[in-house]
Formats: sequence, C-alpha cells, structure tokens
Amino acid sequence: MSRCPYCHSQVSPGTAECPSCRADLASLGGIYQQQPYAQPNDSDAGYSSPKSQLAVILLCFFLGGLGVHRFYVGRWGLGILMLITLGGFGVWALIDFVLAVLGKIRDADGLPVNRS
Repeated sequence: MSRCPYCHSQVSPGTAECPSCRADLASLGGIYQQQPYAQPNDSDAGYSSPKSQLAVILLCFFLGGLGVHRFYVGRWGLGILMLITLGGFGVWALIDFVLAVLGKIRDADGLPVNRS
C-alpha cells in the first residue's frame, strides 16, 4: 500500500484515482501505475521455470563452488557472491545441492525449477 500525495489516505498500487479526494493518480505514474506483484508458490498449479532441475543438480554438484547453478537459473547476484566466496567455502554449495535435489531452488522470477 502507498499513500495519496494529496490527502495521504492509503491507495492500492494500480489505482487510477484516490478514493478519498478523487485526485488523478494515473498522471503521476511511478508506484501508482504499477500492479501489485504476486509471488508464485508451490500451490500455483502449472507454474514452473523453463530451467531443468537435473541441470541445476549437475551444475551444483560439479561447479557448485563457483555458483554456476545460480547463474543458470538467473540469480546473478547470488552467483557472483558464490563465486567470490567459493560457494561459501563449500558449505553454501552443499546446502544448495541438497535444495536442488529436493527441488527447492527457484529461478529469478521466483518459479520452482522444472522437475521433468
């Protein structure tokens, strides 16, 4: 939630006008134009990443210390951190390997990797 810049009442993102003072929020742009982001979860039927779970497992097993599996799923920031710390001195790479086997690794959009 955000606030109207004129009357300071709460306004949902994507609202064209303030429900209290009827100010035109669409012309302001920014957060008033954006739609709220819904984070997908495991209960969202049919949603999965185009990235392969098997590829993530293999990349993590062989190159986990370099964070290559994180680059593969589009998590560049985590990949760079893993590269700098050599996979958290191996601990982070081991944890990621277990998460990859369990199918808990998500891509940059928050979707679980494809298990097929």
